Amino acid sequence: MDWIRKFTISMKDHATKIGLKLELIYAGKHNAKEVVKRVTTMIKSERLGHTLADHTQVWYFWTRLESMLFSKMHRGKNMANDTIGKELMSLLSFDGGDQVWGFIASGSLTERPVTAKGDMILTCLAKFKEWEERFKQKGFLAALLEIINKSRSPLHCNRLVLPYVESDDVPRKVACADCHRDMEKFVMFKCCTGK
Repeated sequence: MDWIRKFTISMKDHATKIGLKLELIYAGKHNAKEVVKRVTTMIKSERLGHTLADHTQVWYFWTRLESMLFSKMHRGKNMANDTIGKELMSLLSFDGGDQVWGFIASGSLTERPVTAKGDMILTCLAKFKEWEERFKQKGFLAALLEIINKSRSPLHCNRLVLPYVESDDVPRKVACADCHRDMEKFVMFKCCTGK
């Protein structure tokens, strides 16, 4: 919640200063029902932005992103060369991780959205004076994306968690060690470059 408050204040401040139309929406996490419910309640009570109506809509949001990615993969798209595929994988990796994140878009298909970890976005927004001239030349999203890309550390740890696809190499069922119910199956891709 603390990050959401800081992000909201910073984005609203920038939007006012430079004349951007701004709409904020909280999309939550795919499988964090109680956290989503608690954060959604606070966002509404503090009037920080909009939220998806309930956890079912949050679940559909993330499931649709997964479906879009799988559709691209099944059609043989090379994700390394597919801008939308890369954005989908980026968003889905944030859902699989434990950090806050932000996605900023203009609604235009010609402008690339900004997707980054929460601390990176706040740090770069705080440095607006450093990239204000680039903003005047390129626009808000392009300039913000440029400063974020320049600020990225080579040290990172990202996870992409996708629904499980049947394979003979993986057991069909695994019981939870605590409640003994069948656990959900997922595939996780992980890239950690030290810490």
